[in-house]
Amino acid sequence: MRIIGLIGGSTWPSTIEYYKLINQQVSEKLGNYHSARIIINSVDFQDLMNFNKAEDWIGTEEYLLAKAKDIQKAGAECILLGANTLNKYVRSMSSKLDIPIINIVEETANEIVRADIKKVGLLGTNYTMTDGFFQEILKEYGIETLIPTEDERALIHHTIYEEFSKGIFTEEAKKAYVNIIESLIDKGAQAIIMGCTEIPILLENIKFDVHLFDTLQIHVNAAVNFSLED
Repeated sequence: MRIIGLIGGSTWPSTIEYYKLINQQVSEKLGNYHSARIIINSVDFQDLMNFNKAEDWIGTEEYLLAKAKDIQKAGAECILLGANTLNKYVRSMSSKLDIPIINIVEETANEIVRADIKKVGLLGTNYTMTDGFFQEILKEYGIETLIPTEDERALIHHTIYEEFSKGIFTEEAKKAYVNIIESLIDKGAQAIIMGCTEIPILLENIKFDVHLFDTLQIHVNAAVNFSLED
C-alpha cells in the first residue's frame, strides 16, 4: 500500500471527510482490519486567508510547496491538496516535487467525460468560479462551464469562508444552494460540479434532476486507487 500525503486544514471539516472517506474505501477494498496509510500536514487556515487577502498568489504557492516537500520528506508517495481552490497550483508545483500531486480538477474532468456530459455548472469559492484555472482544464476535455450570477457567487463565497470553514452548515445556506443549482440547470447545465470540498457536506442526501460531481469524493477515489494499485 502506497502512502497518501494530504495537505489539510483548508478547511478542517473537509480534512475530516478526506480522512474518513479514504479509510472507509481502503477498509472496504482490503477487508479485515486494514486502514489507509496517510500522512497529513494540516495547515493553519488563517495563513492561507492572509495570503488571499493580500492577493499574494506567489506566496501562497511557495507556502504550499514547502508543506508538500515536508510531506514528501516524511515518506508520502503522492500528494493531495485538500481544497479545490488550492489545486490551481498543482501543475506549477508538480515539476518541483519528486512524487505526483493528484489534480482534483483533472480527475473531475475525467469523470465528466466518462459520463458523456458536455456542459456543467460550477460552484466553489469566487476564486474557483472566476479565476479560470478550473474552466481552462475543463475546456481541454471539451467541457463547457456555466457559473452563477455575481450575487450568487458572493453568497457562495461568503458561506464557504464565513460558515463552512468554521463547521457551520445551516438550512438557510442549503436552500440558497438548491436555488442556485436549479437556476444553473435551467440555463442548460447537464450536471453540477461541487467545486468546494465543503459543499458535499452541506448538500448531503439532497437529490436533483442532474448529477452532482463531488470533487472531494472523486479526489479520494483517485488517491485510494493510486495507493492500492500494483
